Amino acid sequence: MEKGTINNTVKRLMQMEINELLDKNPTPQSKTTTFCILGQKGTGKTYAMAILAKHLEYPVLFVDTIGAATEKQLLGQQAFYINVNTIDAQKLLNALNAGFSKSSMVVVNLYSLIPREKVYIVDVLSAWAMGRGKVSVFVDEVAFICPQNRSSKLYSDEFHRLVMAGRNYGNVPVVFSTQRPQTANKDVLALADKYLFFRLIHNLDRGKVKDLIGQNKEEWEQTEQHIMTLQTREAFLFYVDKGQRVIKKVLMPELKI
Repeated sequence: MEKGTINNTVKRLMQMEINELLDKNPTPQSKTTTFCILGQKGTGKTYAMAILAKHLEYPVLFVDTIGAATEKQLLGQQAFYINVNTIDAQKLLNALNAGFSKSSMVVVNLYSLIPREKVYIVDVLSAWAMGRGKVSVFVDEVAFICPQNRSSKLYSDEFHRLVMAGRNYGNVPVVFSTQRPQTANKDVLALADKYLFFRLIHNLDRGKVKDLIGQNKEEWEQTEQHIMTLQTREAFLFYVDKGQRVIKKVLMPELKI
């Protein structure tokens, strides 16, 4: 087979894989996807989010709580980047509307803010998304805004509400990630329709994965060993289809910036 044919075949298979991840060719019974991406630092989580964002038909609001997507320009130069340094909701919303008038992808960088300020801004953005409708919301490191304790002042109730009800307003998919599942709110993690599990080393984080996918002891022992040894960009895709648990190994394509 010629090299060009091989490359085209690989691209086609990658697109089929991404289409499956995003439910872009859904059956009438399938529901719109809420995506949870878990994995330790350096495994490819944020890159995976950027790849998914670039393959969506809806506009994308990417909330960059740790600054990684902004620093590396992961959504490319065609995205509109907003660096938030002060708490001014109206100024932010004006910038957001201006951003979407120029690009279908807007990245809001919250790296410079302290935790309570990040939660406030995420509340503002989540409420804006619900009001606007038909915009996909991505949050990198959800544990910063939805920690274990929901009664904490450092908890974004608006983002929790968006995950629960966003699909009713066309905000799909909602995609969020964390490198420490143990520190994130279990109710938010459990709202996902599909999960991507990258490598996880800490036993408490793997324990949270076990709770999410509900495997028996024998099944989990095999899955756990695989999760500990996944290479960069390798992940397990997990979802439930017609009452049956589906888990398969996937290799995310390289991100072309």
